[in-house]
Amino acid sequence: MSLEGRHFKWVRPFGPYIVQTTISDELHKLLLKGSKKVRNNKKLKKKNDYRNRLAGNLSEEYSFADAFTIKERQIINTELRWLASEFTKAGEKLQPGFGKNRIGSRRMESCSQSHR
Repeated sequence: MSLEGRHFKWVRPFGPYIVQTTISDELHKLLLKGSKKVRNNKKLKKKNDYRNRLAGNLSEEYSFADAFTIKERQIINTELRWLASEFTKAGEKLQPGFGKNRIGSRRMESCSQSHR
């Protein structure tokens, strides 16, 4: 994937950085297709109702469970992982150590030491 035509806008209104970016037309079409599939299928709509699991008070909030084929999920996961990777790389430039989970690293060290 390419950064060409992609825009990254960084804001930090409170603690963590937040990035506003763009997604590919392909990902956009897949997400719309999945949304329509869930909303137009009574069984999926009931199964994927997430209103009681999310913050806010919207009339409709759904998960994407069973909304995509395996190939579509692979396309979506590939792009989202790529975006997360670019987010982490850009964050590292803004603030060294940005992508490091120091607390998690200490936990891993303590776990590995306790099993010696």
